[in-house]
Amino acid sequence: MLLKFSSFLMLFFGVIICNCQETKNDLRQVMSSKQILPLKFSYSNKQMRNQSSTENYIKSYLSFKQNDIWDSIPIEMKARGNFRRTNCYFPPIKLKIKASKAEGTLFEGYKKMKVVMPCLLQNRSNDDVLKEYLAYQLYELISPAHFKTRLIALEFTDDPNKKMADD
Repeated sequence: MLLKFSSFLMLFFGVIICNCQETKNDLRQVMSSKQILPLKFSYSNKQMRNQSSTENYIKSYLSFKQNDIWDSIPIEMKARGNFRRTNCYFPPIKLKIKASKAEGTLFEGYKKMKVVMPCLLQNRSNDDVLKEYLAYQLYELISPAHFKTRLIALEFTDDPNKKMADD
């Protein structure tokens, strides 16, 4: 089953600014632009929602556009939280990126990132994500301790054959 949600705008979380340790390739590189970042990844959404342990990761690839060319890096992902996992079609996701695999990409210097997805398969869900994004942008203006956020256009493939990563 192929689900394409390129019209869905999903909230992409980065690192907490107050805890950010900059490297030679400024960690905020991926968050510095306000343009919508096109991303692609696939995983078994059913398996993600039904994970019994939040410690298990699913192996996948994160595809992204860098300099108008599609590139990809291997990642591991897991569902976050309990409420959304049981009550939403899409749970929020945590991405784990190995430093050696992200060298020379937009994601160099990032180890973990969070992705907030619309809860349900409804047009209103995009509106909710945009409202949440705007709330984070407003909070960024008034607080030195905030999350850096960026909107993404995500093309998601539901792949029921994805397996858990070996820990």
